[in-house]
Amino acid sequence: MLNKKGFTVIELIMSFTFSSILAISLFAVVINYRNKEMDFSIKNDLLAFKSQVIIDIQKDIQAKGLNHIDYCMEENPTTHELTRVGRCIILYFNDSTSKEFVVKEDVRADSIEHPDGSADNFYYSIPYIAYGGIRYTVPDAANVSIRNNFILEQTSLNDGIESNIPLYKIRVEFIHNDIDADIDISVVCNGTRTESASSNFKSYSVGDEVLIQVNATTQKKFVVIKDSSKNNAYLTLLYNDSYDSLVPSSISFNSDIARGNDYSNSIINEQVSEIANLWKNARKVRLLSFEEASFLVDACPYFRNTIKNASDPTPYFSLSSSYSWIKSSSFWTSSGRDYDVDHPNYAKRVWIISSSDEKLKDVNVNESYGLRPVIEISKIYDANS
Repeated sequence: MLNKKGFTVIELIMSFTFSSILAISLFAVVINYRNKEMDFSIKNDLLAFKSQVIIDIQKDIQAKGLNHIDYCMEENPTTHELTRVGRCIILYFNDSTSKEFVVKEDVRADSIEHPDGSADNFYYSIPYIAYGGIRYTVPDAANVSIRNNFILEQTSLNDGIESNIPLYKIRVEFIHNDIDADIDISVVCNGTRTESASSNFKSYSVGDEVLIQVNATTQKKFVVIKDSSKNNAYLTLLYNDSYDSLVPSSISFNSDIARGNDYSNSIINEQVSEIANLWKNARKVRLLSFEEASFLVDACPYFRNTIKNASDPTPYFSLSSSYSWIKSSSFWTSSGRDYDVDHPNYAKRVWIISSSDEKLKDVNVNESYGLRPVIEISKIYDANS
C-alpha cells in the first residue's frame, strides 16, 4: 500500500540544498572548461600568427636571397644626422627590392557608461606587425603587449665570422597579459653582402678609451671591452663617463625576481631601454654579461660553475689585479647566480662588480648598485677618429 504522506519541510530543504550544490559545482566545471577552451583557442591563434609572419619572411629570403638588413633611418632636418626609427628594419634582397618590417601599436579609445549617465574614458593599444605593406594583427590584441627589446640582432664583420658574412636575427616578443601564451617571433638568416678584408677601419684593443657620439648632440666616454681589428666595423664598449641622472650610480635590480636573474623583466632593464632610446646611434645597449666580466677580470667561466654549490653564501673572485677602469665603480651585470636547489635562499642574487672590496660577487636583487651600460656601435661614431 502506497504511503500518501508528502515530503516534510526538512526533506524539501535538504533536497533543494543538494540540488543547488550540485548545480553550482557543475556550473563551475563548465565555466572552467569554457575558459580553458578559450585559452587554448587564443594560444592556437597566436601560434598561427607567429607561423604566418615567419613563413612570409622566409619565403622572400628563399625566393630572392637576402643581401642585408638595416634599421630604418630618418634625417634630422637641422643637423642632418641619421637616427634610427622605432621598431623598424628594412630587408634588402639580391634582386634590388626591399621590404620594411615594422612593429607598431594602434592606440584606441573606449568608454564605460554608468547608470547615472556619466562615463569613464580609457585607452588601450593594439599591437601589430607590418611587413611589405601587409598588416598582421596580433590575435586578442587588446590583451597583448610588446616586450621592450631590440628587434634586430646582427653579428656582422665580427672577428671570427667566416668570410665576414653577416648573420642576422629578427626577434619580436609578445606577452599576453591574462594567460600564459607569450610568443617569440624569431628569424635567423645570412646576408650575402660582405665587407672587403682590406677595410681600413681603426683597430682597437681592450682598455682603449674612446669618446663616442651617442646621438646628434651628446658625446660620452667609453672603454673598449673586446678587441676589434681593422676588418671589424663595430665596437663593444663599457660606459666610463661621469654618472648623471640618465645613468644612475645607485639602482635596485628587481625586488620581484623569484629565481636568479630575469633581466628582460627587471626594473633595471626599463632604465637601459630608456638610455637606448636616447643613445640612438648605438646598435644595442645592454648590461655587461657574467662571461664578459669573467674575461675582463681574468675569472674564467669555470669559476661560476665551481661555486654553484658552494657552502659559502657569498662566493667571489678578487679584482685586485684587474684593470682599474673595470673596478672604478660598483655596478650590476645582466647575469644571475645559477639557482641552487641545495641553497634556495641564494636564488634571488645577481653578479656585480664591487669597487669597495674589489670583488666579482653575487648580491641580493634588492640591493642597490650602479648602472654601467655596454653599447655595440659603429666605429664611425668615434668622435676622435
